[in-house]
Amino acid sequence: MSSDPPSDEQLAQDILSATSIEIMESPNANSHSSRSPSLYDLHLPNRLKLRMLKLGISSPIHGDVSSPILDTNFEEARPLKHLFQKPTLVEFLRGTRGVNLRQKWSVFLDGLSTVECINEESVVVAETIVSMVVAQVMALAVVNLSEVQIERLGKWQLLHAYPSLEKETKSDILFGLYAEDSIKKFDAKLSNIVGYEAIWPLVQGLNPAYMQCITSIECKNVALSNPQSHLMHQETGPPVMKQ
Repeated sequence: MSSDPPSDEQLAQDILSATSIEIMESPNANSHSSRSPSLYDLHLPNRLKLRMLKLGISSPIHGDVSSPILDTNFEEARPLKHLFQKPTLVEFLRGTRGVNLRQKWSVFLDGLSTVECINEESVVVAETIVSMVVAQVMALAVVNLSEVQIERLGKWQLLHAYPSLEKETKSDILFGLYAEDSIKKFDAKLSNIVGYEAIWPLVQGLNPAYMQCITSIECKNVALSNPQSHLMHQETGPPVMKQ
């Protein structure tokens, strides 16, 4: 067996594999019951009302050696391109510690198998689990980190998913930057580690009014034979597809 480090293309495939999600089948897949409209449904702006529902088409980048991942414009490739612009991070991911990190992501996402997506509440639980891994990947992609900081990922956090207090009228989950006090608490707990530099200075210049809620997630439970469904909504430009 070769001990050579993986190529960029192989490493990208390894990251995609570690963050992939198995198809989740509901025990109530044959149920066609529904709920009455919530305030969110009734007050949904026209620009966000459902216009189209169609089955998604898998990206051809998985296992397609003729189309290198990092040369594509698919959604999966975008965060990868940011990761591969950071030499320190790439070298970390090539090594044993990078393998261990990817294994942690896989184990975490394997927990989805215990979630029975039979209603919208359970979809919220599943989406929150996924968002925890997304938060780590995005932190690696957007912040320049030292090797020690990367190795302690999970002991400190920048981004998180948290419940919305207005889920009946706005959305189920909010996603954004932790508050200053929380990030500084992570730093304080890790301050005695040799070589560890505080995370807070890397983001202290960001405006919390924008960063504490970067995006919101509204969860829907759609009964389809193929779980890759996409909702289409029209904004000021071309239709935007949400999976």
